[in-house]
Order: sequence, then C-alpha cells, then structure tokens
Amino acid sequence: MSKEHAWLLRGRGGGSFLRVVGSLALAGTLTAAAPPSASRSAAAVAGSAHVIATISLGRQLAYNVATDPLTHMVYVTEPDGLAVINGRTNKLVTTIRLPGHSPQEILTDRLRNVATDPLTGRVYVTDAIQHSVLVIDERTNKVVATIPVGGRTYWIATNQVTGMVYVQDWRRSSTQVAVIDGRTNTVVARIPENGLYSLGITVNQLTNTVYVAGTSVGGVLVINGRTNKIVAIVPGTGGDQRIAADPQANTIYADVPEADGPGYLQVINGRTKTVTATISSAGQSIYPEGIATDPLTHFVYAANFGGNDVIVIDGQTNQIVGFVPVGTNPNGVATDPSANRVYVTNLFAHSVSVLAGG
Repeated sequence: MSKEHAWLLRGRGGGSFLRVVGSLALAGTLTAAAPPSASRSAAAVAGSAHVIATISLGRQLAYNVATDPLTHMVYVTEPDGLAVINGRTNKLVTTIRLPGHSPQEILTDRLRNVATDPLTGRVYVTDAIQHSVLVIDERTNKVVATIPVGGRTYWIATNQVTGMVYVQDWRRSSTQVAVIDGRTNTVVARIPENGLYSLGITVNQLTNTVYVAGTSVGGVLVINGRTNKIVAIVPGTGGDQRIAADPQANTIYADVPEADGPGYLQVINGRTKTVTATISSAGQSIYPEGIATDPLTHFVYAANFGGNDVIVIDGQTNQIVGFVPVGTNPNGVATDPSANRVYVTNLFAHSVSVLAGG
C-alpha cells in the first residue's frame, strides 16, 4: 500500500484511527450506523439503492447537504438556517438559526451551501448576503466564527487532510476561489477563475487537487492544493455545474444539466486531466444537479432535478444502473460511505430522502 493510500488521522475525542483509502477499511474510533457487511464493496449489487426514510423539514426548502461520517450527523441548508439530522435515527435534531438573512433577500442568495471537516468537528456554511463563511461547532451546534470573504460566497468544499476550505467568491466582474485555513479561520489565498458563474467545487484529498466546475471558463479548472495555482483546464467540459470526486479511483464526475438537449455527466481522469466517458440516458432527458460519490463502492449518485429521482451510476462501468424516485425537485446529494447511506434534499418537497446505497 502506497503512502498516499494511508495516513494516520487524529480523532476529535483524542483517539485515532487508520484510514486506508486503498480499500477504505476503517478501524479504531469510527463506528458506523447500522454498518453493512465488511465485504459490501465487492458484493455491491448494481441498482440496489432504495429509499429507507423521508425526513420532513416542515415548511423550509431543503437545499444542500453534507455529512460527517465520524458522527453520522447530516447537515441540510435551508433559507433560515441549518437543519441538523441524526443519521443513526433519521430524526431532525435541531435547526440552527443563522444570522444575516431576512425574508426580503432574494432566494438564490438565501440558499446556503455547506461542507464539513469531520476531524475538527467544524461545519462551514456560506452566507452570500454577508459575503462570508460561518463556522459551526458540531458539539454545540453554535456559530463559533464568521470568516469575511469579500464577495458573494456560494459553493464550498474542504480538504480534511490539510484543513483547508475552498469557497467560490463571486464578484460583479470576476469569480475566484478563496482558500481558507481552517485552523486560523482566515483567507490565505485567492485563485482567479478567469470567468463567471462557476457552479461547483470539489477536492480530491489524496492528490490535494481542487476541481472547479467550468460553466463559463471553457472547462473544469484543476488547482494544485499545495501551490494554490491553476495547473490545467480540462478540455471539452464547458457547461458543467456540479462536480464530485472519487479519491481512491482518482475520478471526477461533472454534470451538465439539460439545456438545449438531454443532460449528461462527464467522467474525468484525474491523472490525465481528460474526459474519458460521457454518461447519459438513452431515450430519456435528465437534469442532473447535485452529485456525490461513494468511494467504497465507486457508485455515483446524481439528483435528477426535473425527474424527481436520483440517478444511480456504477462508476466502474460508467453506466446508469437505476433511477430511485424521491421527492419534488431533488437538488443536493451527500453520502456517508461507512454507513452505506445517501442523503438527497428535495427542494420543493421540503424534505430529505435517505437511501441505502447500492
């Protein structure tokens, strides 16, 4: 096993566990909620994903979602705050009211995005109206810091190995990626995106590489997380909106929603920085929005916004193996691989669908 496939991580409770990314075997302080068999990676059945619970958020719109695979907590952004769900019980625990918004603000700015750093127990939530990122302590469910960014903050991702946080910073005439040091809660670098309206960001923690969906820059931006420099633009990927990485496979998935024709997903090889496959549905238009991977099984899950279902893709064959009906206008997707769970926000159904993974 290579060094890049294993490292020792210090847990929040003082314990430690060895995360072997090559096989993603987990040991030590990590306890999965209702874990599947240890061999499920090899025994996964294509297209077996199914809904096991639906969690209501009342009257609130369910927008984006992130998970903490150490605690199995789930965080869902809504216009007025952050819903906290216990993934073990599928119950809404609390809703954290966040500062900075009012009903008079436009909806697109009120819909926040979220990312977690399980090793520090921090949740990061964007606040486009206040041009900042809010930091929440998972133990107390309290805002412990506000990080000024300068522009409208939208998509956000973390690198749990380095402790860095990446947030897209939209200005009137430019867009950039602000790099935040999670230890100091300060912006330490800014990376120009050379275009407007990029709509997604993800990190491959194994390679310390950041990927930014390239709606208007002619391709997906590839950023070296060590130098904070753009090292490539993946050709043939203009129009992508959401993006996710499978770290072990070093594969990146970017979606292109339906515009003048059927939507599709692109598969990017992280080593060669080229598109190796296009995934679409024969005879059916799809509108993929949120997207997430399960690096244990190499399954990919995409919210089909217009179809009210989740597209299930076998990442080893790049084939769609199923559509799982969920609520109205699914938008965000996150996985908890150790628990074999997938969480899907249903924007206008005001709910979260919980899937047992493939």
